[in-house]
Amino acid sequence: MTRPALSVLTPTYNRAHVLHRAYDSLNRQNSRDFEWVVVDDGSTDDTPALLARWQSEADFPITWLRYDNNRGQIPAVNEGRKLVKGEYTLKLDSDDALLDDAMDVIEEWRIKTGIDTKQDTCGLVFRCLDEFGRIVGKMENGEPHYPDETMIMSTREARYGFGMIFDKAHVQKTETLSLTRYGELDCSENLPPSIGANRISDYYKVIYIDRPIRIYFRHYGGARLSDKPTKHVKTPRGNYLRALAVLNEDIDWFWKRPKIFLNAGRKMTRMGLHIDRSPRQQFKDLSNGRARLLWALGIVGGCTGYLRDRLRGRTAPAAAPDISAWGPAALPENPVLHPPPGRLCKQEPQAIADLQTTPRSE
Repeated sequence: MTRPALSVLTPTYNRAHVLHRAYDSLNRQNSRDFEWVVVDDGSTDDTPALLARWQSEADFPITWLRYDNNRGQIPAVNEGRKLVKGEYTLKLDSDDALLDDAMDVIEEWRIKTGIDTKQDTCGLVFRCLDEFGRIVGKMENGEPHYPDETMIMSTREARYGFGMIFDKAHVQKTETLSLTRYGELDCSENLPPSIGANRISDYYKVIYIDRPIRIYFRHYGGARLSDKPTKHVKTPRGNYLRALAVLNEDIDWFWKRPKIFLNAGRKMTRMGLHIDRSPRQQFKDLSNGRARLLWALGIVGGCTGYLRDRLRGRTAPAAAPDISAWGPAALPENPVLHPPPGRLCKQEPQAIADLQTTPRSE
C-alpha cells in the first residue's frame, strides 16, 4: 500500500452506539487517499465486531488495534500514532464525524498554504461545527469567525493571544507527531493533551484556517465520555499537572489572558488538596516567582472549591508524592493488530507482543 495523504486516528472505548458516525462520514468522502486507524481501548461492547465488519466491506484501508485493558484516551493515541502511515494525521473522536468534503478541503489548503515545504510549520488547524450546524467557538470579541481566513502562529499565541480555547480539528504532519509529547497517567486517568500541544510551540507554528471539516457532537446521541456523572473529581492529577504547566511554562503570556492564570492558581490548590499534595509540595512544584505569587493568590479560591467538592461527596484518591510515579499507563494486555485485508494491503492480522513497549511519559 502506497503512503496515504492522511491518516484518521480514532481512539475508542465502548462507543459502538456512535462509532458509526466516524465510519459513515469517511464513506461519504470523495477522495480515498486516506486510511482509518482505530485503537480499541479495551471495549466490552460490540466495537470489535463492528470494526471487523467495516474492515471487510470498506473500500479504504482500516487498521485496528485491540487490547484487553482500558488505559485511557491518551495512551490509546500514543499506541495509534505508532501505526499511522499517512503524510498527515487527523485525530477524530469516536463520537464525532467529518464533513462530507473534509478530505477535499484538507487537500485544497495543503496546496493553498504550501505547508508541505514549510519546515517551521507542523500542521493545519480547521474549525468544527456542532450537530446543529453552528460554528464551534468564538473569538474574544464575540465574533464566530477569525479576523483573517488563515492565521499562522504558535498554539500558545492562538490560546493566549486570541483566546482560541474551543474545539478544533488538527491535521498534523505525521513526521512531527512523535515530537508532541502526550504524557500518560496510570489508572486510565487522562492527562490533558493541551500540555503536549503547547510544548510543540517551542519548535513549530501551525496554520489556523477559518473553515470547518469536523462535526463535534455535544448533545445528540447521549452524553460524551467526558460528561459522565461521577462522584469522583474529574482527572485530579491531570488537572493538577495542567495547571502546573500553565503556571510554569506559559507564565510569559499572563498579561494577555490573566484569567486563565488566576484559574490555574486556584485549580492547582483545589486539585492538590484532593490528591493529598501539601501546600509545601505545591509550592516546590512551581518554578518561578510569578507562578508562586499567582498560586498564593488562588489559595482561598482553591480551598473553597475543594470544600465545595467534599460537601457534594466528590473525592479523589491520594497521589504518590513523586510526580514521576503517576505514569505512564499500564502496558497493553493481549494486543492484537488487524491490518487492512489483502485486497487493500498484503499484510495479515497478527498478534503483536512486541507492541508492549514502554509508553511515552511526561
